[in-house]
Amino acid sequence: MFALAIVVAVILFVIRSRAVTNSNTVISQDQQTNESIDEQANQAIVLPDNDQDGLTNDEESALGTNPDLADSDNDGLIDYDEVKVYKSDPLKPDTDGDGNLDGAEVQHGYSPVDDSKLLDLDRETQKFNQ
Repeated sequence: MFALAIVVAVILFVIRSRAVTNSNTVISQDQQTNESIDEQANQAIVLPDNDQDGLTNDEESALGTNPDLADSDNDGLIDYDEVKVYKSDPLKPDTDGDGNLDGAEVQHGYSPVDDSKLLDLDRETQKFNQ
């Protein structure tokens, strides 16, 4: 009787060992799947930007600029800077119509959209004193 109890205990031990091993394999596979999903979720979606100017092809299409030229109006400022930084027209080489290309104005410290300086310390100081 004692020998029979030992045989049954060994059989139960073997069955449980296999069940634990199988469940660990399933957990391991699930963890790998979750890690794979997490890696995919963390990857940034990169939208096409043919000319690498910072504006996506879709943005350039909406603006009417050329997605294959970083500077659509050839004024010395890339389209991104015209749209996002200086608020000038990426389709007009001289946004303010003063006879100077937008890029030349910025290079010399002037705004391409009006006759002001890009950094006017007196004007900025007055803003803080108001």
